[in-house]
Amino acid sequence: WIVSRALKIVPVLTHAGCDDWNWRMIDASKPASLENLELITKLTGERDEDYFHLIVTAMGLKAGPLISRCFFVRELLEERNDAAILRLLKEISE
Repeated sequence: WIVSRALKIVPVLTHAGCDDWNWRMIDASKPASLENLELITKLTGERDEDYFHLIVTAMGLKAGPLISRCFFVRELLEERNDAAILRLLKEISE
């Protein structure tokens, strides 16, 4: 309420606030995965709540680096560089 009043906005629960900015690694020495993420702030306190919100976050952590690679496809198609396209598709599929 305090922040909402200061910003003069209605308090809302958004995907970004509830999921994207509300997680931490359980063990920072291990790779990011659904099992290694937890919510910082929870409504119920149950692990099921973590899974409900963090599935999309875990997918984004995994897929995010691949998205920029996908932008090369158009250039490779224009160059008719089939070998590079196949390598890129294989990389993305793994």
